[in-house]
Amino acid sequence: MTLYDSYGALEKLTDNTGNKPPDRYHEWIRMCREWFHCMLLKHGGRAVAYDPSGVEGTVEGELAVRCLGCPRPGVNLPEGWEKASPEDRFLYTLFLALDACFRLKRRLVSSELRDPDLGSGWAYMVTTAPYREYLRTVTDQKEMNTCSGLAALDYANTKFSRGYATTGVGMGVCGRHEFVQPNGVGDLQKGERFANIDWIFASILKHWPAHLAKFITYDIVCIWTVNLLDRLKNLPSHVRLTIVLTLLRFAIPKMHIHSHTLICQLLFSLNWLLGSAQLEGEGIERAWSSLGAVAACTRDAGPGARHDMPDAQIAGWNWGKLVTFGQSLSISAV
Repeated sequence: MTLYDSYGALEKLTDNTGNKPPDRYHEWIRMCREWFHCMLLKHGGRAVAYDPSGVEGTVEGELAVRCLGCPRPGVNLPEGWEKASPEDRFLYTLFLALDACFRLKRRLVSSELRDPDLGSGWAYMVTTAPYREYLRTVTDQKEMNTCSGLAALDYANTKFSRGYATTGVGMGVCGRHEFVQPNGVGDLQKGERFANIDWIFASILKHWPAHLAKFITYDIVCIWTVNLLDRLKNLPSHVRLTIVLTLLRFAIPKMHIHSHTLICQLLFSLNWLLGSAQLEGEGIERAWSSLGAVAACTRDAGPGARHDMPDAQIAGWNWGKLVTFGQSLSISAV
């Protein structure tokens, strides 16, 4: 249900005789947005009296609900996990899935001055200011489609975008359990540009140790990984990565790979890559079903509300995954 629909229900509960009550719609959506933000702070442990830094002490990604099952050194891994045999290394591998969705558009309305973020970068969205400044430096970046089986990228980069400030979002989730990652969601301005996905990818990996093995799935990984390291080296210092190449592998999700050329299917198939542990890589598609529910709310929102509402929606998605984690594991093990 959108905020507009919920407000309409409140109007009818207040007076269902056909007389329209005084219009408080804008006050209603402002109150809801502030309440969602306060709940994020509360659930993240920031709205507490014993922390002298208070709300302003919140750091990037701190309010995100983290996955219980993904390997986190010092949290859920045994001592000596780094010395695991090749047959057991998949147990200590972080699986990440990247994708983009073009349903979550935002019209060219309002401004950051009139409608700022309430907590930019504190949960799931990337921090707005440095992300925006970086994208301004790569406006001439060209993506070459070397995979003749992929027409989606060419279409996305040429599709109608006039009148929209944002044409979609890029996102990263853990491939095993579908938790949206801290600072793992970012706006797309025109198609699925590598610059946007590079920043989102780097923002996610900031929250993970460099010495942890990582397995990345992405439906256009065959062309995205071309010159990826060179592009990552050009990122600003605060988001630039230290990558151990031997611990980083790439693949294409099992359903999407059938639209690729034969060479892509041979090089990036999860069926042939050692350590993929029967991952199918399509979990991020299920996450879109939840985030897509706010598309109607964010289409005409200002830039700040556009970022705050997905943060609240994703928090609900991740929390739902958290409280049903045991049940989900038992079902998937059957």
